[in-house]
Amino acid sequence: MYTDMEIWAEIRRRVLVDGLSKRAACRAYSIHWDTLKKILEHAEPPGYRRAVPRPRPKLDPFLAVIHQILEDDKKAPRKQRHTARRIFEIPDAIPHKPRQLREQFFIFHPGVVRFC
Repeated sequence: MYTDMEIWAEIRRRVLVDGLSKRAACRAYSIHWDTLKKILEHAEPPGYRRAVPRPRPKLDPFLAVIHQILEDDKKAPRKQRHTARRIFEIPDAIPHKPRQLREQFFIFHPGVVRFC
């Protein structure tokens, strides 16, 4: 995939404005037909796009809770906001939570919380 904007713009200009045929552009720049199609559809390189979101079977049950914590933190002073480590340790710190929830919460690593 071409990510150089100068080449990207040059290919678009030569094909769309100057009238260079698509086949000649593929030959001149040594690119695949599908790549040329993408270049002509987008004004700039679209970047990486995942077709299907990655499954998160261990984190999904807790996403609502984590997002609620993060929303509440927007109102709190900066020093009192939750870090990924603090969110990870919440079930252990709250004794009235059901034991099953605490055990399930520790299935994943604190680093996983950062990307939810």
